[in-house]
Amino acid sequence: MSLESVINGFVKSAEWIDEQVLREYSKITKKWESEGRSRYSLANCFALSSFCSGIYSSWFQYLTTYLAVLVRISNGTDIGRNIAEPFIERKEETDGTIAEPPLILYYYKQFADIARFPLLTAGILLLGKSASEFYDYFTNKNSESLNFALYDSYLGYNFFATACSMYIKESNLRLLDKDPAWKQGCSLIKNRTILSFPKTIANYETSPCVS
Repeated sequence: MSLESVINGFVKSAEWIDEQVLREYSKITKKWESEGRSRYSLANCFALSSFCSGIYSSWFQYLTTYLAVLVRISNGTDIGRNIAEPFIERKEETDGTIAEPPLILYYYKQFADIARFPLLTAGILLLGKSASEFYDYFTNKNSESLNFALYDSYLGYNFFATACSMYIKESNLRLLDKDPAWKQGCSLIKNRTILSFPKTIANYETSPCVS
């Protein structure tokens, strides 16, 4: 197995997981919009709270310069889309024409498509890490664990909420027509079983031990 095939397999797996996550967020967005509300208002709930947690986490000395830049870029591009895209959509509805979005929004969207799943994963891991650090603080009264717990919880929520905002904006209701992940997994196992079963029978019938 070549390195290229391993990388391609990893990328395809990540894309499939990302699509399943997007499908779940599309359910939430559909329910939100069915009540006459915009998906951008829901996205802003996460984006603005994420921005506030990013500011607080920046006060900690553990936040390196490169990580601080990543936080600023992810928050800034996401909030920028939340402001600009509804304005463009309202203009299209008013004028009855399809407006050409600014090129910067295209790059914002490309960044979100790449960053949302890693941000979501990192956010969940950091929140889980902070939970164990809080536990260590309350059980062992370790003040250093409290500092790390606060840092990890605020930074973890920043990543998690930013990813939520990105997924909500990209919600695709057509994904709801597809089978959920567990059904796809059952179908895959069923198909592989059906394909391998005839081969097993054929091998048994051609075996020299069978008279």
